[in-house]
Amino acid sequence: MSGVAGAQLAALARARLAGRSFVAVSIGPGQLAGVTELGGELAGVIAVVPAGSPDLAKETGDVLWLAGASRDIFTHVVDEFAATLARERSAVARFLARVDPGAQATVISYLPVPRDIFGARPMWGQDSALCRVLEDKGSAALASVLPTPRWLPLRWPCDPGQWAGLQERLGTRTLVVQALGLSGGGTGTRICEDFVAATRSVPTLGSGPLRAAAFVAGDPCNVMGLVTGDGEVLALPCSRQLVAGDASGGPVYAGNCFEAGDFTADERAAVAGEVRQCGQMLARAGFDGPFGLDFLRVDAGTRVYHDLNPRMNGAAALLAEIIDGASFALPAVLLSRPRLGGLRSLESAIAAAVARCPRWRWFIADTLAGARTIEVVPPAGRWQIAAAGPVARWCGSDGGLDDEHAVLGVTLTAGVRVAAGERVVLGDLSCTPALGRALMTAHGERAGARLLAAMFVATCPKGQAWP
Repeated sequence: MSGVAGAQLAALARARLAGRSFVAVSIGPGQLAGVTELGGELAGVIAVVPAGSPDLAKETGDVLWLAGASRDIFTHVVDEFAATLARERSAVARFLARVDPGAQATVISYLPVPRDIFGARPMWGQDSALCRVLEDKGSAALASVLPTPRWLPLRWPCDPGQWAGLQERLGTRTLVVQALGLSGGGTGTRICEDFVAATRSVPTLGSGPLRAAAFVAGDPCNVMGLVTGDGEVLALPCSRQLVAGDASGGPVYAGNCFEAGDFTADERAAVAGEVRQCGQMLARAGFDGPFGLDFLRVDAGTRVYHDLNPRMNGAAALLAEIIDGASFALPAVLLSRPRLGGLRSLESAIAAAVARCPRWRWFIADTLAGARTIEVVPPAGRWQIAAAGPVARWCGSDGGLDDEHAVLGVTLTAGVRVAAGERVVLGDLSCTPALGRALMTAHGERAGARLLAAMFVATCPKGQAWP
């Protein structure tokens, strides 16, 4: 454990999990395996994987495999995960009757789920029906408590005159266009410098309703909070987001950076206060559990919030790694929503852990030009990285970080089928800030994609590397 925060989280988590039986609902069978580290028992796992995954038996022992309709991980997380469970409710019911016939196990899920399909079982996870309402880009929930962009409805197709009218009303040349409904990782957003750019990128958002806002120049950041079982709000440290360029013209999520110098003490206190404001609004709406907020840091005193994610966001895994070496303690506390008597003390201990251990994590992904089946996958573990190139060399399954070595966690499985234009996600690469900055300097928004290619070159037989 990493100091006071790790010890506090472990004690809270063990008190909640020890002696309980669980049915875990997750993207893969190992995502919630940490339940057993803290004294819990797994009665079964429902693994809801994206489309294109290798062919699997419907049930394998105590695992029920369900395949979603979307291959894109962002779409799967925000929408298709819950939709797949709803479509497969009969299969879920049969599985639950077999692994938990007495309906005594607690259902635990990283992502929102349709609660009704689990009957009267205790639930540690958000209800997808409420979360859809809160996360919809057209929701007014976030704007009711925090500063947000001024959005205007956009009808597409439109002509140059109508576009110019929007520019005039919003007082800017560059517009941000967003699809209403659900989208994740920036996939529903396009930045359009002019009408010509809009004609190329806006049609890729589909035929649904759209909105437009003035482009705000600022550092992309995010933060997480927790609405506890007694309605209190825990504010976690804020982080900078890494962003990748996308062929469609949208800014796509590519990772997080936790460094003490990125925000002043006053900024961190102000963001924590805004997290509590949002958490209190969510509690009034009947929500409890973890939530994430995305914002633009315009300057030290100005933030513009643009997305509410009523679930754990992408920074959670890196934060857990910093605090306690990636044990399950932080996710367990976030999902179990305990009553926290020393809430401010825990906030301070977590902030101190982040200050002691600055770290970056890259989302290692790229969009594939042509269809293929991924036959060989680069291994997890310690990799030596030379930023120029980049060049990557696997150094074994164990080992720590330094300014030349990073640690890769792999989520991609061999046998995955990928269509042209689809995103392939290898996993997450954790590294020191010095190595992160070197990669950013050398490759900018393409750093994650180029790392993916370098790792395939290092792993695959000649002629089968990443195209």
